Amino acid sequence: MRFWLAAFIFLCVNNSAAFAQGCVDYDIYDAGKTYPGARFIVNYLADIQEQDLYNSKGVGLSNAEQILRQDRANVHKFKTGSEMDSHDSFFGKPANRALLETGQLVTYCNINLTALKRQISQGRVPGLLDVMVFKMLGTGRYTVFINVVG
Repeated sequence: MRFWLAAFIFLCVNNSAAFAQGCVDYDIYDAGKTYPGARFIVNYLADIQEQDLYNSKGVGLSNAEQILRQDRANVHKFKTGSEMDSHDSFFGKPANRALLETGQLVTYCNINLTALKRQISQGRVPGLLDVMVFKMLGTGRYTVFINVVG
């Protein structure tokens, strides 16, 4: 599964039309190919709850990227994640959590990224978020693939 998502992300970043749309067409990969242009970093499930919509000082967060970062802070730093939040081995460090705000968010093309980001920022995600982070070799940029599950 992770190999295929790495392939999707690589194609997305290297396909300007898909990159501009912020989506990955889930039927564009070829099982016989390998895509060395992306390195898988981490995969986790995020359960966006009310507590994720506010930073540690109680100030409301304004975008999906900030909320994804706060979700990981709640799991790792504050130990207040929900039962459905999965733990990961990468976002325990604040510097790594900051990458969630600077990475390129993408999702499948059948999911409207703008609408999903709005749902995240309003705390109205219709399920859990499956989040996979990839580092693009060559550019060093991070791509954050989000998908609703459940």
